[in-house]
Amino acid sequence: MSNFESISDLTIELAANIRNGFGGKEVFQEITVPHPVPPKDELYFCRLVAWGYVFINEAFPVAEKLLTGILRSSFPEQFSLNNKTKNIINYLRTQQSHNLPPTSRENEKKIRDIAIWHAKNSGDPIDWGKGCDALLVELVKIIQNLTAAWEFATEDDGDRELFLESFKLAIRNDWPPYYFDELINTSAAKIGLIGFDAAAFRGSGKYVEQWRGLVAVFEDRESATEAISRVIDMELERTFGTHKPH
Repeated sequence: MSNFESISDLTIELAANIRNGFGGKEVFQEITVPHPVPPKDELYFCRLVAWGYVFINEAFPVAEKLLTGILRSSFPEQFSLNNKTKNIINYLRTQQSHNLPPTSRENEKKIRDIAIWHAKNSGDPIDWGKGCDALLVELVKIIQNLTAAWEFATEDDGDRELFLESFKLAIRNDWPPYYFDELINTSAAKIGLIGFDAAAFRGSGKYVEQWRGLVAVFEDRESATEAISRVIDMELERTFGTHKPH
């Protein structure tokens, strides 16, 4: 029977491999959402879903994408297992956080797949302990498969060098929209904007596209971030004016 401690240990090992290989902590972020704690009840299950969602989608998106690509090409069975678990975790997280009226085929599929998963793993009525154990096992397999993909990509010195170079290039070129939000909020604070929605601002024009084009001219991410911060400062001042203390 798996427990969250075993998942945590496997995650620490995978994170260490990725950080050491790349040479920086930023490639695998700490997961700060509340961890599940016994008993294995509905709250434990919901926290496990939230943790799994962050692990899959947010903690190390560039490395996860590259390692999943290795699974797809070299370990198709493991890729299929990972993909199924990722889908159900994404569906469960959507069910927890959003309304899912059965008014579209997409929502109907999510609701149906969640019901099938629970019927197979949790029983009817739902036994949360069984559901927690099943999801723990699936998450363990995901982490083990990604770790195996990392080892496969780095066991040969020549392959390792090529893989890490492609990894570094992917990191350099990865600028997801939400990455700019912290920079926007910092700029907004400088000019005294209160209740400012960074995500709404970046979505109000072609800002992300423009900023991505600008970062491409810099040799390293640190320099690009500093430059884009200046661009965002200027844009917010142009739009909202400078701060005038009372």
